[in-house]
Amino acid sequence: MLLQSYPQLRTNKRGMIEAELNRHGYGSRIDLPSGRSAGEFAVHAARFDDVMLTFIRYDSAIRIDVNPTDKILIAFQLCEVSEVAVGGDVFKNSARGAGCLIPDQACWSVRNPSGYQVLICTLPA
Repeated sequence: MLLQSYPQLRTNKRGMIEAELNRHGYGSRIDLPSGRSAGEFAVHAARFDDVMLTFIRYDSAIRIDVNPTDKILIAFQLCEVSEVAVGGDVFKNSARGAGCLIPDQACWSVRNPSGYQVLICTLPA
């Protein structure tokens, strides 16, 4: 098993945030309630064969709409609370919860009113 790590990204530029989310297959569009980046967005990622671990941190409100993929995502909120919408159902993903499972081929979105710190495990379907 060969570990590939990706350079971390730290930016407050909206275009770079969207490009990084798209590169990792997580985002199709972001919405920043303030209309512009209010803080630093950071991404760290590592891949082990078909499994990828990604840590994402953003300290301001953000909403991310995600395109369907052929991967299964398991997301663990590390602080605060996210509101995750999958298939019309909205639920809270908190640091005290068990995480959330996003099935392959699902359109989903996540809204983080207080900031975003999440560890995402991406698995083949």
